[in-house]
Amino acid sequence: DVHINNDDGTLCMKLEGLTLAPVTQVERTYIASEASQWLYDIAWEAKTLSRPAPDSPKETTGAYRIILADDNVYTKALVTAMPEAQFVVVQPGDKYCCDESGIYHVNPENPDDFTCLLNQIRETHGENCCGFLHAWGLSADLPKLSVDTLNQALQSSWAGLFHLVVAMAESPLAREIRLVVLTCGARCVRPYGEPGTTPLDGPRVNPTQASIAGVALSIAAEYPNLHCGCIDFDPAANVTEVATAIASELSTPMEDDIVAIRDGIRYASRLKPMCRNNTEHTFIEFDADATYLITGGFGGIGLVVANWMAEQGARNLVLTGRRGATEDAREALKSLEALGVTVLAGIADVTDATALRKVLDEAKETMPPLRGVMHAAGVLGEGLLSQQNLERCQETLAPKVSGTWNLHELTMDLYLDFFVLFSSSSAVLHTAGTGPYAGANSFLDAFAHYRRQLDLPATSIHWGAWHDLGMGTLRTGPDTKWGIGSIPSYH
Repeated sequence: DVHINNDDGTLCMKLEGLTLAPVTQVERTYIASEASQWLYDIAWEAKTLSRPAPDSPKETTGAYRIILADDNVYTKALVTAMPEAQFVVVQPGDKYCCDESGIYHVNPENPDDFTCLLNQIRETHGENCCGFLHAWGLSADLPKLSVDTLNQALQSSWAGLFHLVVAMAESPLAREIRLVVLTCGARCVRPYGEPGTTPLDGPRVNPTQASIAGVALSIAAEYPNLHCGCIDFDPAANVTEVATAIASELSTPMEDDIVAIRDGIRYASRLKPMCRNNTEHTFIEFDADATYLITGGFGGIGLVVANWMAEQGARNLVLTGRRGATEDAREALKSLEALGVTVLAGIADVTDATALRKVLDEAKETMPPLRGVMHAAGVLGEGLLSQQNLERCQETLAPKVSGTWNLHELTMDLYLDFFVLFSSSSAVLHTAGTGPYAGANSFLDAFAHYRRQLDLPATSIHWGAWHDLGMGTLRTGPDTKWGIGSIPSYH
């Protein structure tokens, strides 16, 4: 029997006769044989907040909240919506300081600033901090996207959240506390049960905001004492209504870690099996008179995809990679050519628009028209946030962010049948050690919606670990502990 008690010792749950047993290999094989059971989708369920809990003693004795807020209308409205709350405001700046009005300024890219910040706040305001709120980078206007604006937006907001969390982990202020990350337009919210399409007339999805939301999942897994959650709101919504909804979330214990506010309705994110009607197997045939691009094409996953496409009728493939084909990859390319496939092997870092354009120009001159893109390039960048630095984070973000944008721009005027982005389950599961990678893949998911809203094809797939292929061979994460196996390449 198992008894679960509250902190005060009160029994809240009792399980009688619970039996645990290991899953046998035979059972694992049976489970894996049902490929249709592998497919899940993100569902948004309308879910109202429970009745607000009475103010705790901590919140009634001069407690304060630390809010990272640049000069935007949302945070100003939030302060107005919570007149009883005391906020300590932190704004981005060139260097650490506290101005005459009591507002703190930190350089988002300087980790020492955040250590000084928390030490000074503790000394000035005491240890009665009841929460942190990250609200940098919020804007109702989707910026004119380019590689530069994408990297600039990600660098400022990503760096600030990253350095804040690392500093919090070492600060007495954050022994057991709540960290809320606010995003604006990071999610494409469809109420559960509606068709799985992106509404063309809905609010524009902001991919830069989505990356921050992805990082929040890893923070929750790595620092459970921070109780990290994410609240996303509609950029077209009334500012006062948004502030009121956020204030309600902050005034109650956290019930859901991923929340979206749309049209005054509170939605919670859930991972649900895809409807069986949407998962029926279909046989895909590629056009023998078309060309298809695979980035990361010389890696294990890229070569498996190339071989599968050849089996389904593709006869013209462009494979790219940063370092060119290895000896094993060259053997695989010979096997493709033996099947009658014309292969253009191009050395091009997907983050280098000039090199990528050169390969595509060569394909345009010597091969049939390009009709599809498989973007499988990526860098794992595994490691706890406390072990990361901005340079490593950028290396992980670049192929998914800059690379995706380059592919988007270079193919925007082409008639494509598909534009497939290889994302990861790290973007939807709480996985420690994958912060930058989770953020990069969350960007891909939002960018797929962004393209669909431009009436361009796009699909983002959250792949789990592939068996003995790609980054799955490098991972030592919790997937197998959770009962999540790897995907055989033959599927």
